[in-house]
Amino acid sequence: MSNKKLKKFNLIMGSIHLVQALIMLCMALFVSKIADYKPPVTTAFLAYNPILNDLVSTTKVLFYLPFGVLVAVFLFISAFFHYLVSIPKKINLIYNEGLS
Repeated sequence: MSNKKLKKFNLIMGSIHLVQALIMLCMALFVSKIADYKPPVTTAFLAYNPILNDLVSTTKVLFYLPFGVLVAVFLFISAFFHYLVSIPKKINLIYNEGLS
């Protein structure tokens, strides 16, 4: 693939990821099934139980992960880096040299 085609490919993919990110962000904020999906992130550790006089396994919810928003953030990051390797001429030259 030539450098010109690769640049065009990255610009197209960056645009597609940007559109996907915007759609996903809207869905994550306004579609209740997606907005409400927030799986818990938990930790497990040993804690002393004075009644049993022993260590027992304990779990605790640290926070709830806003999954839809994080998917949108991932797509925004992907779009950003597609544009980053395509638009600034100096970075595009370094990117192409690294592929050679």
